[in-house]
Amino acid sequence: MSVDDAPSLREGPPEPEDVVIVLYEPTWPLRFTEVACELRGALDGAVERIEHIGSTAVPGLPAKDVIDVQVSVAAFEPADAYDEPLTGLGYELLPDPDEPQHSFYRRPSERPRRVNIHVCECGSAWERRHLLFRDYLRASPDVRDAYARLKNEMSVRYRTNRYDYTDAKGPFIREVQQTAEQWAAASAWSPGPADA
Repeated sequence: MSVDDAPSLREGPPEPEDVVIVLYEPTWPLRFTEVACELRGALDGAVERIEHIGSTAVPGLPAKDVIDVQVSVAAFEPADAYDEPLTGLGYELLPDPDEPQHSFYRRPSERPRRVNIHVCECGSAWERRHLLFRDYLRASPDVRDAYARLKNEMSVRYRTNRYDYTDAKGPFIREVQQTAEQWAAASAWSPGPADA
């Protein structure tokens, strides 16, 4: 399926699943590792890095019980190198109209959803932004805890609308990203070895 033919990430009403935030689950890293092994085998030489991103990648941070996996590829185009293997594993492409250098995949039959796959180019701004945000939250318990409070409040307010829940976190995330950039410069941060 080409990007032009695929349904958009934000096309239509939000998914019928409620936004439910759960306490940090120590099994999330293991679940990530299992998914990463499956992806590494299917993607063979197309993948440069596989990373655990999102809230489930931050110890102590409550989250939706969905593992976010960032797959960094050497080249975003042609997409066949990663699209066909991901489709073969049952994932469906949902292009992100706001992020043309990011492809979002999920298994449409999986309810509740357990995994999100984010494909980006290795060395891209998308890749760096998500790794830096994750690493900054891991290194900053006060910021992590403030984010946890916001996520809990917004999950109550927007329980039936994932889009509004995500949008409501936006200003906080953008502010943290700016602070994280300062932290990265002061600490000489760079992405470490890949998670898988």
